Amino acid sequence: MAIEDHPDVQVFDEIEQIEYMVRNAVTRILPVGLTYAQYEVLNLLCRRGDGITPGEIARSLMLTKSSLTNTLQRLAARQLAQVVDRSDVFHGNARTVCQVDENRGSTAVRAAKRQVPGVFPVV
Repeated sequence: MAIEDHPDVQVFDEIEQIEYMVRNAVTRILPVGLTYAQYEVLNLLCRRGDGITPGEIARSLMLTKSSLTNTLQRLAARQLAQVVDRSDVFHGNARTVCQVDENRGSTAVRAAKRQVPGVFPVV
């Protein structure tokens, strides 16, 4: 039996194909100029709320810190998210990510989810 024919490998191949189809479906209906990576960050902020550190976002979305930095800079340029430096006793010198206008970011996320029926629960 070839490795490709093993049932475990076939399951992961199917998962990869589903992820590819979902990513393409979402990317096609995103607002002009919004990338899938930016959508993922906004979606995470909508689900978990503001105040997440860039490190937490990178781990949650399995991104490198450098690609996340680029994505956050682009979201900041579009005034959809901002990185806030905060110093406090509990967190030290932590940076957190917040939506600039919560309605704009979550509206883009909800619109994308509505246009891909059966894939996302509408938040």
